[in-house]
Amino acid sequence: MPVFNYSISPGRPVRDLCKRAVIRRDSELMMRPGTKPQLAFFTTLFLMLAGALFGVYELKESLNRYRTEVKASNDHQIAFDEIMIDFKEQVQEWKDTLLLGKDPGDRERYWGAFLEREGEVDAHTRALIATLSPGNSRTLLEQIAREHEKLSASYRRGFDRLKASGFDPAAAPAPLVPATAHGDED
Repeated sequence: MPVFNYSISPGRPVRDLCKRAVIRRDSELMMRPGTKPQLAFFTTLFLMLAGALFGVYELKESLNRYRTEVKASNDHQIAFDEIMIDFKEQVQEWKDTLLLGKDPGDRERYWGAFLEREGEVDAHTRALIATLSPGNSRTLLEQIAREHEKLSASYRRGFDRLKASGFDPAAAPAPLVPATAHGDED
């Protein structure tokens, strides 16, 4: 219950008396029925809003992390897959050179396509190496690039042997490309 302090002085009207009424409920204000549930409601509402804002912030950070780290890793994987596809096409062009290259026009077309694919593999490999940070992936890709250079030299020697045999793969004096170049090592 509110406690009113009435200071009545002689000669003051009642109107002044009402103006001077002081409610002494400073500590009782929080104890009033209905105030605690409101306080609990607004505190809970504030905490929920703070949690929601934190969730939105974390979502934004996750998207930024995806944009930088995960997307870069995915782009590297796609670039490596392109290198592998180019290499498989290069091997196919070599087979076409061997099997379908009896005619000089066809042979030059297939050998030219082989050399073009070889250049694409080299260019894509160098480009991917340039984007990778030092580490295991870069080291492995550099090793793949070195092995591809060795393999390219083997294919060129094989093409020279093919020329020497009159472009008859069966009559070539030695294997055109060593079996180890294709990973057929025993």
